[in-house]
Amino acid sequence: MISGEFTANSQNSDGMTVRDLEPLSLSGTWVATVALQQSLDLGVNWNTIESFTANIQVNVRGAGGLLRLTTTAYTSGTVAFQLGVA
Repeated sequence: MISGEFTANSQNSDGMTVRDLEPLSLSGTWVATVALQQSLDLGVNWNTIESFTANIQVNVRGAGGLLRLTTTAYTSGTVAFQLGVA
């Protein structure tokens, strides 16, 4: 499980291996884009597979490699995130 907060542009979470369905939660009061990214080469290169601009609670399925979250187009606020189960 990875969790934390984003408060600026270009912040990255740690990467984690997701082999099955895992819950993803974004919450708070914020204006930004949070990208869900995947790396198939142990974190050398990252590709965006989905982007979010509002609070969400969804399940994501791993397709190999690592998943992480990153902020783009950040304007304001705090994004609380959690990927996986504690």
